[in-house]
Amino acid sequence: MAKSISIYTPAVVAAMVAASPLNKEKCQALADQMNAEHDTDQYSARGFIGKAKTVDGVTYINAAKNVTKTGEPVERKPDIVSDICSMLDIETAESLEKAGKADLLALREAVSTFVSENA
Repeated sequence: MAKSISIYTPAVVAAMVAASPLNKEKCQALADQMNAEHDTDQYSARGFIGKAKTVDGVTYINAAKNVTKTGEPVERKPDIVSDICSMLDIETAESLEKAGKADLLALREAVSTFVSENA
């Protein structure tokens, strides 16, 4: 069986360490730079992201999570319904997912208050 040769040579890893902390944009820039230097297209941003997570001395910073206009994390309606169901100790309430998000948030808050006061 032939031994596989890594495209991430010590020089490439050194470039990663020098550019650390890495993010998606820096990984894309490194891939473009290495592809130009080696006259190839074997380097990709995704490959650099994966390698960055395994190399000592290289930090990878994930992209920020989606937030609303107010800066709160985005919540999906099924997750809100799931929270309500768990507070009420019921299996499911799929029809609640058809309700408006503002109504679901108000309902979750009311149920949470009720449960905490009566616990």
